[in-house]
Amino acid sequence: MAASALEASAKTTVALLLAACTAASPVNRPPEPRALGGDLRDASRRVVGRVDLIERGESTLIRVRVEGISPGEHGIHLHSQPRCDPPDFATAGDHFNPLGNRHGMLNEAGPHAGDLPNIVVRPDSTGTLNFTTARISLQPDRLSSFDAARGSLVLHAGRDDQRTDPSGQSGARIACALLGAADGRRTAR
Repeated sequence: MAASALEASAKTTVALLLAACTAASPVNRPPEPRALGGDLRDASRRVVGRVDLIERGESTLIRVRVEGISPGEHGIHLHSQPRCDPPDFATAGDHFNPLGNRHGMLNEAGPHAGDLPNIVVRPDSTGTLNFTTARISLQPDRLSSFDAARGSLVLHAGRDDQRTDPSGQSGARIACALLGAADGRRTAR
């Protein structure tokens, strides 16, 4: 009887050790959630908002908060270059578009991966956009990977019509955010 209790205890210990090793195996663990963020700065380098990208499963939450921006709708896009040189932010490059689609969420041949809905700025000059998309990933091993080495977010002066290439007739680039590790808060170069 004592031998069978000892044998059962040994089997339990082995099972627990195997379970612990399997759980600790990086092969069986889902990838760590990732996040990018950055301050949105205007041409005078004044902070006019904050941008955060937070991975949530197979999609990414994009959260943008602005203040001190003229009221109305403004186009906002993820761009392909990690540069934000004022005054026109042209160094941010084109929209992030790894699949070569046309511009616009209403375009049958679109959208770019970096196309986002317009942000609405209220009469008090503040606005918020929360948008979840599966068109980008913060994981490094995917075609739609968007990371700190690849891009920025640009706010435009006008409304994006969500149809017209290359940027929906949204006007001048008025602010830009470099996107780095969410706790790294990079600033415009």
